[in-house]
Amino acid sequence: MRLAAQMKLGYYPCHPRAIAELAKHLQVRPPDPNKKFDTVCALDPCAGRGEAIKQLTGLLGIPESQTYTVELDKDRCNDVKALMPEGHHVGPASFLGVECTGHSFGLIYCNPPFDDELGGGRREEMAFCQNVTPLLVVKGVLVLICPLTALAGSGMFVDFLDANYEDIRVYRFPDGEDEQGRLIRPYKEIAVIGKRRKEVLPKDSLETAGTLNKMDMRWRDSFQIEKIPPLGQVQPVSWIKGSPSYASEADLHVWEIPHSWRPNTFKKNAFTDEELDEQIANSPLNRRFEEPMPLEIGRPPLALDRGHLGLILASGKLDGTVHGPHGSHVVRGSSYKKQYKDHEATESTANPETGAVTTKETLRERMITVIRCAVDYPSPEIFTFSNDVKEEQQEHVDADDDDE
Repeated sequence: MRLAAQMKLGYYPCHPRAIAELAKHLQVRPPDPNKKFDTVCALDPCAGRGEAIKQLTGLLGIPESQTYTVELDKDRCNDVKALMPEGHHVGPASFLGVECTGHSFGLIYCNPPFDDELGGGRREEMAFCQNVTPLLVVKGVLVLICPLTALAGSGMFVDFLDANYEDIRVYRFPDGEDEQGRLIRPYKEIAVIGKRRKEVLPKDSLETAGTLNKMDMRWRDSFQIEKIPPLGQVQPVSWIKGSPSYASEADLHVWEIPHSWRPNTFKKNAFTDEELDEQIANSPLNRRFEEPMPLEIGRPPLALDRGHLGLILASGKLDGTVHGPHGSHVVRGSSYKKQYKDHEATESTANPETGAVTTKETLRERMITVIRCAVDYPSPEIFTFSNDVKEEQQEHVDADDDDE
């Protein structure tokens, strides 16, 4: 399932029948005409094609102009814009790459990817909840759609929801299939609905005051989806060790969506992976990684003097074939240090008592330059030039040996 989820970017749309039942649990207080900014704003941070948030806000009477959506897939972004032309849409963009004003929404419908977070160690569902929570006003309503297996058994996720939300209820999606034979609950989907707390509940109070903790939602093995009431039905009065009480609430539980200011900022501030690859490919900095063209050796403004040529030859920089007015020849220059005895600095001293003579010899070094040149004009021959006579003599000896 993981590879399939990644191929479609975790896109698991909510069935329209489940949305219709979900809308029964939500209501919108009519805005006060005397208050200019008294509006109800809704956010879908993972909108898909926008069908679910379009249906839900339509049933609740929230205008498109007060609906905000984010979608990562490029093709589905175009579907959202076409479906809700008056809405506020950011995409293609990851919700983590969107900048938005906090405390701006009364309702957040969150149907995140059903998958593990890449490199984060959490579920994607929990990562989305942690990022959308600061955007809700106090008593703002969160509707979380996720598989039961993503929540049940995850103590960290359960504690986060209990600490930040009150008046929590958990519903399962309706059973059965639709007219086209599609399952309404193909992945054990549940809907978790709650209101944002004014203050975060302390960790030591979660076991006694947290709704999900009291349901034993921390333990996956003791919690079964059949025990959860479906959307559009009443809830049990209490839960004991993962099992509902026989008594049920008298009326259907309904959350009132509070009013809020419109977000001042709702924009994209990070590239998607595809956009980042494109930006890197087109970056002018790529020229830094190109192999530079070799520079041609410039001709000196004046002809080289004999001393210049000697220095170039001695350093070995003038090496290889040289073309001149008298033909071509091959030259190779090299330099090395040679140690010699400085006779002038040699001193001898005699001990007047013993008659022993002590001689102090001084060794010095000098640079020896050897230049060998092979010519074929007027006849093939190799010449050796050096400031050391022995080098030239050795060259003649080697040449005589070769002749023999």
